[in-house]
Amino acid sequence: MKRNQFLDYAKGLLILLVTIGHAIQFAVYQEGEGFWDDPVFKAIYVFHMPLFMGISGYLAWPGIQKASLLSFTFGKVRAYMIPILAWATTYTLAKCPIEGWPGLGELIGGLLFAFLDSLWFIWTLFGCVILTASFKALGRWFWAIYVLSTIGILFLPEVGHLILLKYMYPFFQTGYALAHFGIEGLMRWRKWILWAALGLSVLGYSLWTHDTYIYKSGMALSAGNLWNVGLRYLTGFSASVLAVFLFEFLFSRTSSLLRDRVESLGRDSIFIYIIQGYAYLAIGRVVGRIHGPISHAWLGLPEALVVGVGVALFCVLVGRTMSRSRILAAVYFGKYPKKLSPLVGRPAEESA
Repeated sequence: MKRNQFLDYAKGLLILLVTIGHAIQFAVYQEGEGFWDDPVFKAIYVFHMPLFMGISGYLAWPGIQKASLLSFTFGKVRAYMIPILAWATTYTLAKCPIEGWPGLGELIGGLLFAFLDSLWFIWTLFGCVILTASFKALGRWFWAIYVLSTIGILFLPEVGHLILLKYMYPFFQTGYALAHFGIEGLMRWRKWILWAALGLSVLGYSLWTHDTYIYKSGMALSAGNLWNVGLRYLTGFSASVLAVFLFEFLFSRTSSLLRDRVESLGRDSIFIYIIQGYAYLAIGRVVGRIHGPISHAWLGLPEALVVGVGVALFCVLVGRTMSRSRILAAVYFGKYPKKLSPLVGRPAEESA
């Protein structure tokens, strides 16, 4: 299937927003609480991962349609779970010479924690695609269960990555539904959709507070948290739609050279998403020795842009270098040669 250049471009911009957002958190504010109220950080976080998940749902549709449930599940386990385990093992073992070698039980416990606690987006994407493929295997009952699951998922326990799954699942399903039904019929409402998205995004952004972030208030459907959950979805959907219009505008007016560069970041987004998390562990410590936290949002923005773009380019370089080895490409990034594993899927197309 021919790659969608616009979606690669959109993913390239989104993954840059991921690294810039983390630069604001780890380099500018250096994990001080001020980043929660940073206007740029908030503008990024109201939509960037919801839209990423929506695009993932859109791109997952062809594979779910074609593959059997068994082969699809096996492919996704290889594409997603093996890289998570590989990075968790590498990270756990790399800490041992620095922090001291633990006992076997402690080492296994640390490895298990690193495996279950890291790379939340890939865990969440895995849950979304496997649930959707499982429902699809039910045949004629699929759409009824599809709708019910989007509601029922909100009642899962507030534990670990399940919290993020509850948040992201509706965005994935929206992208999947758009791929199934097509977006042509929406084009006649394009102008109205744009203005509605703009108005709701501005409203949601203005009402968004420190407690609206999912990392602060979770997804519990308690009386005191329903406002946060509702506002999170209102802003996430409307801002994602607005971002698509903005990305489309930029895509049509960007020079071919720059557009190709951004598209390449989108194609390599799996490298950036995985490696940048570990890169910022080091960056947070190094930057802290150079300067203290910057409390003024706009003063820290230039540094966030430079660090964020620099980290993205560094991750691409490392990822491409590692992927010259077929073994490393498969184990650390879930990239398998198509001729050997046509149903595995490519995380670079379906995830961050």
